[in-house]
Amino acid sequence: MTNKYYLGPITDTHIKYFGIPTVRIILFIVLLFCSGVATRSQNSPVDSLRLLLPNSTGPVRFEILRELVINLWLNHPDSAMQYAREAVSLSIKLEDIHSQATAIRILGGVHSYMGTYDSSLYYSKKALVLSIKSNDSTLITSALNNIGFTYYHLGSYSEALENLLRALNMKYRIKQTYGLGQTLNNIGLVYTKLKDYNVARDYFNEATRTSVKLSDNNILLYSSNNIGFTYLQQGNLSQAEKYFRESLVIAKSVSNINWNATAYSGLGQTFYRMGLVDRARKQFKIALRLKMGIGDRTGISEIYYYLSKMLAASGELDSALIDLKISQQIALQIKSKGRMLENFDLFKDLYAQRKQYDSALFFQTKYVELRDKLFNENLARNLGDIRAKIQEEETIQRLADKDIQIQKQTFQAYYLVAIAIVTFVFALIVFRNYKVQKKLGSDLMKKNQEISLQKQEIDSQKEALLFSNTELEKTHGVIKLQNSELADLNNKLQSTVDIRTRELELANSELVVANLELDNFIYKSSHDIKGPLVRLLGVCHVALLDVQDIKAREYIIMLNDTAKHINDIFDRLKIVSDVNSLKLSYTEIDFDKVFHRIQTNLQSFVGYSEIEFTVSLDKPIKFISDEFLIETILHKMLENAVKFQRKSKLDKKFIRVLVKQEAFGIKISFVDNGIGIKENDLDHIFKMFSKAALEHQSVGLGLYIVKQCISKLGGSIRLVNNDEKLTEFEVKLSYT
Repeated sequence: MTNKYYLGPITDTHIKYFGIPTVRIILFIVLLFCSGVATRSQNSPVDSLRLLLPNSTGPVRFEILRELVINLWLNHPDSAMQYAREAVSLSIKLEDIHSQATAIRILGGVHSYMGTYDSSLYYSKKALVLSIKSNDSTLITSALNNIGFTYYHLGSYSEALENLLRALNMKYRIKQTYGLGQTLNNIGLVYTKLKDYNVARDYFNEATRTSVKLSDNNILLYSSNNIGFTYLQQGNLSQAEKYFRESLVIAKSVSNINWNATAYSGLGQTFYRMGLVDRARKQFKIALRLKMGIGDRTGISEIYYYLSKMLAASGELDSALIDLKISQQIALQIKSKGRMLENFDLFKDLYAQRKQYDSALFFQTKYVELRDKLFNENLARNLGDIRAKIQEEETIQRLADKDIQIQKQTFQAYYLVAIAIVTFVFALIVFRNYKVQKKLGSDLMKKNQEISLQKQEIDSQKEALLFSNTELEKTHGVIKLQNSELADLNNKLQSTVDIRTRELELANSELVVANLELDNFIYKSSHDIKGPLVRLLGVCHVALLDVQDIKAREYIIMLNDTAKHINDIFDRLKIVSDVNSLKLSYTEIDFDKVFHRIQTNLQSFVGYSEIEFTVSLDKPIKFISDEFLIETILHKMLENAVKFQRKSKLDKKFIRVLVKQEAFGIKISFVDNGIGIKENDLDHIFKMFSKAALEHQSVGLGLYIVKQCISKLGGSIRLVNNDEKLTEFEVKLSYT
């Protein structure tokens, strides 16, 4: 069965194993050494690792976090979850795909032990993709094992078996012992759930042999528990009791609360089947206390199910229903279909005993529906097809391996033949060189005579060179004279440059005076005209209250709008003047407060209420700049976006702002679905009184002011070519 995460059969292209990188070996040795030193003063490996954590950074810290998760996830999954999430964050910062695959895999494992199987499946599949990219066979098989184990708990047995068999075959092919016992046990669990107990025990026994070879008592405990459950479900209670008691003995040699509690639960189920209710209840209470201590919701749900069965058998139906509802609530949370199936069956029996036949029929229906879903008639055939498919892929891979081996042997044979041919050719060349050297000896005498003649010719050429040197000295004198003339010319040119520089400085000073006069003019004009404009606006307002004539009101409204327009022009010119003369004042920008003030001010604009505003800020974001200029930039950009929205009420209007902190400073993106900007207006949008603004009856100073503010801060603004045909501006401001 395939799904959107299925990557096809895993080949040697995926799993070629290059060994642990040298850097990781060094880090591991350092970690072992540090742990050894710390352990002298600590009783627990976890305590030793926690002592090392505060002073560690980079890859060393990652290895410590990984070891902490592995040491904690069975007995303290909450603490393991905290360390696993930190490991994921650190691996992303390290930009190491191998570390990311490892961290995400162990995060999925922690979710599995906590019973959050949806999250476990998500992270395990993500880890598989990263493991294949990192070309690490150990990570690939571990990810496949985790995916299969999670599918098992979710009741998807065909998907579980497919992934687990892939993991097992890959481990056998590359002779990998890491996680082998775990995978064998997980495959056995699937066959146990399918009631094929003999096949299940074959896998459990193989896992037992593997754990003995590797001296791994954790896997030995896991295998012993699983074998006990096969005998328990077959009704062989004596064998079941034997294995569960062996598990409790093994549990004394390992720190594994989860599987220790599972052994107590299995022994409780065995005693219950034997009719020893008091002894069964005692074992269940021990198991429940241990499971609750580590937050194993799967085990807690199972124990409440058996406590409910025991209460029902003793006639305490109300108490039985309470315990069963607790079990069902947990099963629904973790989406454990196998546990829900057994719960439905017990609900049906309890309600039937209470003579609530409608409820009994309801749960009988739920039981049948879920059972058919989990164990439909095609399941056995699908599992057989999966095994055949996996076996076929394995056969193809083995044939490919043999072809590669044959190619290597053929290459070696060709290589030896080539060496023999080269040796023969080399011998011929040596013999030929001997003859050539002998001939060269006779030619050497002739060459010596020729050299004597050449020496005489060199002497004659030497005389010619002496004559040429004399000529060069004369030429050098001419060049020296020309250099002197060039120096005089440079002096004249320098004096000309000095004159032009003084003229430029004079022009700059005049420009400064002109700018001051312009600012003074704008200020005085704004001050002198502001009063009459305000009075004019007041008169228009009063006139609109008194005048009832429709035509007169139209003229007064036109006059009022024109006065507002002129007032807006002077306000914007005043801002331009303020920006040009502003002395920068630096402070830390609180973007949340700035955006709140701006949106409050924009509420009076026509159409504002129809626009959906979205402001996204990196958290935390720290940026120091001039608050007046920053607020002016943001206000004018948003004001511009509001003014140029579409007039139609059918469109969903939005303005999105994204403030992102980057290495150079901050990047602010403004995106809206307004009327857009014509292509022939692109070169003029940042100019004063631009053509595009005049076409829309606007002053055209908004983007000009934004451009002036950004230039004042040393930043940049550009119009982005948006893939969604939206209007997008990008502003970049660097750190001070």
